[in-house]
Amino acid sequence: MADFIYSAEPGLLIGFHGCERSICDDIVSGKKQMKASNNSWDWLGDGVYFWQNNYERAWYYAHHPPGNLKIKKPADHIVRRLDCAVIKMVHQFFHKEGLAPFDSVRALFPEGRALYNGAGFRENTHIQIAIRNPNMIKGYFLPRRETKWSGYPLKRGQRL
Repeated sequence: MADFIYSAEPGLLIGFHGCERSICDDIVSGKKQMKASNNSWDWLGDGVYFWQNNYERAWYYAHHPPGNLKIKKPADHIVRRLDCAVIKMVHQFFHKEGLAPFDSVRALFPEGRALYNGAGFRENTHIQIAIRNPNMIKGYFLPRRETKWSGYPLKRGQRL
C-alpha cells in the first residue's frame, strides 16, 4: 500500500521547555544543545521534554522546578516508573527487530482537579512530548508577548 500524506498529523508542533534563563540563552544562541533526560521516572522514556502549545506550563516549571516540590505521592496515583519501563521496552524491541526507531513520544496527561463533578476533564491536563531524535527539533526561539491589535488592516510601515 502506498504511503499517503494524509495518514499522519502535520509534523510541526510548538513545544515549550522550562529552564533557567542562562541555559535558555545558551540554547537559543546555539552555544549549547539541549540534553536528553533518561531517568526511571521519565514517563515518556528518554528524550528532551516539551509541553505542547503550553507556554504557561513551561514558565511555571522554570519557576518551580520539581526539586523544590515535595510530592510524596502523585495526585493521579500513577506510578510513572512503569510507564517509562514500558516505553523503553518498546524502543528496545524495535531496535532488536531492526525496525525504524521512534523520533518522539507524545501523550496526554490528565492532571489536577475535575472541572466539575464526574468530569473527565481536569484543570491542568496537558500534552507532553519527549523528543528522542534531536534532528526533529527545527529551531529554538524566545516567545514574544501578545500585542494589542484592533482588527483593522495594517497601514503601510506600521510596526507589529
